[in-house]
Amino acid sequence: MSSSGEESNPTASSLSIGRPVASNPQVYRNRMLVRLASSTCRLCRLSGHWSIDCPKKPCFICRKAGHTATLCPYRTIPGEPFRNKNVASTPDNSILKHITHRESNPTTFGRRKYPDVKTKQGSLQVLKAILRLHLRRVTALEFHPQQPDLVISGDKRGILAMWNFENNQYNVNSSAHMFLIHGIAFDPNDGNRIFTASADGTLLTHDLTTNLHTLLLDTNPDGWQGPNSWSMLCSVAYNSDHHTTLVGDNFGNIYMTDDRMPQSSSIRILAHKKKTKVTGIDVHPKESNLILTCGNDRFLYLWDARMFSSDLQLAQFEHPRVVNSAYFSPIYGSKILSTCQDNRLRIWDNVQQDLKVSREIIHSHDFNRYLSPFKAVWDPKDWKEDLILCGRYIGEEYYDPKTQSMIRLHPIDLYSASRGEIVAELVDFNVPTISPLNKFHPTLDKIISGTSYNLFLWEEEVRDENKTRQVTDGKSCVTSFYEDRAELEESDSDSSFGNYPGKRPFSRGSGSWEEESTAQKKSLKSSHFIAFQVPDHAQYKQRRKVSKELEDDDG
Repeated sequence: MSSSGEESNPTASSLSIGRPVASNPQVYRNRMLVRLASSTCRLCRLSGHWSIDCPKKPCFICRKAGHTATLCPYRTIPGEPFRNKNVASTPDNSILKHITHRESNPTTFGRRKYPDVKTKQGSLQVLKAILRLHLRRVTALEFHPQQPDLVISGDKRGILAMWNFENNQYNVNSSAHMFLIHGIAFDPNDGNRIFTASADGTLLTHDLTTNLHTLLLDTNPDGWQGPNSWSMLCSVAYNSDHHTTLVGDNFGNIYMTDDRMPQSSSIRILAHKKKTKVTGIDVHPKESNLILTCGNDRFLYLWDARMFSSDLQLAQFEHPRVVNSAYFSPIYGSKILSTCQDNRLRIWDNVQQDLKVSREIIHSHDFNRYLSPFKAVWDPKDWKEDLILCGRYIGEEYYDPKTQSMIRLHPIDLYSASRGEIVAELVDFNVPTISPLNKFHPTLDKIISGTSYNLFLWEEEVRDENKTRQVTDGKSCVTSFYEDRAELEESDSDSSFGNYPGKRPFSRGSGSWEEESTAQKKSLKSSHFIAFQVPDHAQYKQRRKVSKELEDDDG
């Protein structure tokens, strides 16, 4: 599909998915202003704007005064060409920085200039999904690095789930953790073993073949003693060279656990400010002694694992607000990407003590307490270490030609780290919810998104007239993508269970999927289908009661 705004940018025209509200961006702005004129702000009690766009406070997106979020120059408008959103760049005017950049990026100064690699992932669509795989919102999500058709996810109730999207099979482990799963890590030397860190203070290793788990670390051996003393594990990473699992807690500590030793051999180090969460840990892909950590003390630290001490950081980078995540670039580790709650994605091209941030990308990902934190990630397949991915909080209205109405969608943005530009935005009318968790497939052109209780798989559509999907055992429902598509209206918060994609809201345990599937099967008129799979939660319906203090703290 194309529009006047997209024709001026051939890259955008080939990557856009949804049809914009209007071919002219000015028409879109005029429509927004008409809607604003009839609204009343809850803060200043004046008409003409919403509370989120109140001029008495800074813009929600760029944090600058003088305009609202609706008219923010860094807001992506449907139909407009993708614009450069790079707002800061470090001048390379010193000999030291020039030499550092040259030695860290030898191909840039080599004989050949490599062309930009066009990604196919900007034209992906949601062709597979599994609904209500979890009872609460998804908090951790990963592709298996060695099994290309397996996705592993964790939720707020401590449930660990595995979904094989090629065979439409799933497995749920409800006995692993009691509370929220904050992170999932893999052992590259053993594809059947994974590590999970939870808010119940335990670090577990799971065997995927036997579906059994082993306790590696318990930071609360005496049980519940109150919210002030309860330790929660908030991040996890695995160092395969040292056979060491690193986890961070909510008191600023980092635990180093050797999986070959007994549980009592763990080492605890105060890495961040006391009583602050360590929100992210990452290990350098080439030099395993380099460790990257971040936390809600607003700092990002670079460590040497051989000299792990609170006053021996190799480098530190301060942020204005909480840092949700920080990652080395996946292949060479020459770059660092951080996600901060000030609506900025920050990229460092070179890891150096006093090197300032190379680029800051303004991006809407400041979230409320009922969403999982947004985390920008690298594409592990990109040998240029340039493509990054992050979900967007503030949505835009797109025009659906089939229903002839505007639908608010929350795109998933793909950025170029070297240029600070948005490369593509993924939108799908079957996914109207916010997608805070998104991950690239390690080897294929696929993306997995976790939104609320569901998982959506973005992949390239293969045109095949003979391609059909059958309903089996009342577990899956096939719906038309265009002709008789039923909108998936679902809340992103934890207060409701949402609706299934059918003619009526389908509550858990209150009906039969066979009736719903039969009605949908008769209404198929298109060759473009989306397969929804719905698990049965009767096997783990009985869960332990989560304490009110932890619910409020993790919200």
